[in-house]
Amino acid sequence: MNRFKSICLIIILTTLFIGCKESYQSPFIGKKIHFDPQLKYISDSARIRDIPNRFMGGTYRFFTIHDAICPKCIYGKLNMVDRALYSGIHHMDKIEVVHVLNISRSDSIYFVNRMYEKVDVKGVLLWDRNFIFEETNELFTPNETERVLFVDPNNQVLQTGDPLMDRDAIDRYNAIIDTIRGL
Repeated sequence: MNRFKSICLIIILTTLFIGCKESYQSPFIGKKIHFDPQLKYISDSARIRDIPNRFMGGTYRFFTIHDAICPKCIYGKLNMVDRALYSGIHHMDKIEVVHVLNISRSDSIYFVNRMYEKVDVKGVLLWDRNFIFEETNELFTPNETERVLFVDPNNQVLQTGDPLMDRDAIDRYNAIIDTIRGL
């Protein structure tokens, strides 16, 4: 009888775990992304500029959010996420990748002098000095996998998922992309 209870408990817990995993939907899906003028564009020469108007919409984009003040943050996260997106996503020639880098004022000189040279991405870089992007768009989350967002031309979030932490993220993104006409 004791063995029967154990087997039943395992079956129930497995069913609950699988059911919960498949039914989870990010609270960010459907949100519209806004740009605060305090966010800055980092040019190829590490010059800080105002955000170009093209960020206000018009194309499909991935937004990735990174705390970019340590080598591990650059090598192990920023550069790797960029590579994963460009190597795994269909039609990347028509989709833009924008990396939002959280870098405080006090760390800005260190980043420019020591960390910028370690950045090896194809995507565009935005400088966020005070977590403005996450605050403006209410994107704060303890869930690291939700710091990668796929948005439509109206800057509305279609899907979330960090391809380094969530092995199904690339498949979910491609499933959406394959249904989009004109890509």
